[in-house]
Amino acid sequence: MSIQQKVSVIVPFYNGGKTLGKTLAALFAQTYTEIEVIVVNDGSPEPIEAHVQAFVNEPRLHVITQKNGGVAGARNTGIKAASGAFIAFCDQDDIWHPDKLAQQMPHFDDPAIGLVYTGTEAVNTQGHSQKILPTHEGQCFAALSEKNFITCCTVVLRKSLIEQIGYFNADRQLQGVDDRFVWMRVSRLCEFAVVNKPLATYVIHGDNYSLDNQKMLDADVYCMQTLAALPDMSEEEIRLLERGLQKVYLHYANNFLYRNQTSSAGRCYRAAWQTDKQRLDWLLIGALISCTPPALLVRLKRLRKAIIS
Repeated sequence: MSIQQKVSVIVPFYNGGKTLGKTLAALFAQTYTEIEVIVVNDGSPEPIEAHVQAFVNEPRLHVITQKNGGVAGARNTGIKAASGAFIAFCDQDDIWHPDKLAQQMPHFDDPAIGLVYTGTEAVNTQGHSQKILPTHEGQCFAALSEKNFITCCTVVLRKSLIEQIGYFNADRQLQGVDDRFVWMRVSRLCEFAVVNKPLATYVIHGDNYSLDNQKMLDADVYCMQTLAALPDMSEEEIRLLERGLQKVYLHYANNFLYRNQTSSAGRCYRAAWQTDKQRLDWLLIGALISCTPPALLVRLKRLRKAIIS
């Protein structure tokens, strides 16, 4: 991209004082300089002023304060206030690599590309890290129906596209997957590109909403059902969403099993069977798991581990 076009970076803030300064410093260290950073204080009980004081002379920083409305509502406020033709997202504890935007923005020279994302490095509070490098690009609706492989803090997209779909859906039932809902709707309008490098760091800690499996299951199911109910969905897209719903139930069944929550895992297998009643194995597995006491499952896992080792 020979001429830099402005990117508006939206940063929702809620009780994030411990990390906000480091996040902002990384944003303003971008080698791609045509940016503005819009921090939306979403009714945080923790005052924000002290945490942005170090950037008081940074003309590219804008702070908006609103009543609490959730992260999707905060992002919408930032998008509507944005002056850039491109929108990017960064949460209050995410860290961008200095060349992130510089590597993403040239992809938009192709007018077919509406969204560019990158790989991530997930880091937990003990310092352990894992690189996540998805490779899907082009038409991505089918792939996103199978799995949400896009981390929000890596995304840059054309503002016109998110305006076309009516911004983020602030329905609280979508909390945790409201970004996946946006990516899937946008994927019907354009092609995606990926920079297959970890250009953002995502911090995993005890407060991550995505660690609550029951809430995330409910949100993912609601996401798929809400998308399928859109009036302009084709039969093929609905078929993909039905398959995606199966994947959701099976994914969370495994998560519940990992945590020895046999009752919840059994319900997920039975729900998967409801989407395809030819899969009697799912019904049988669900029934067996539901009857297995969690303590017995723990002992079976230990026995399996001993046999393998």
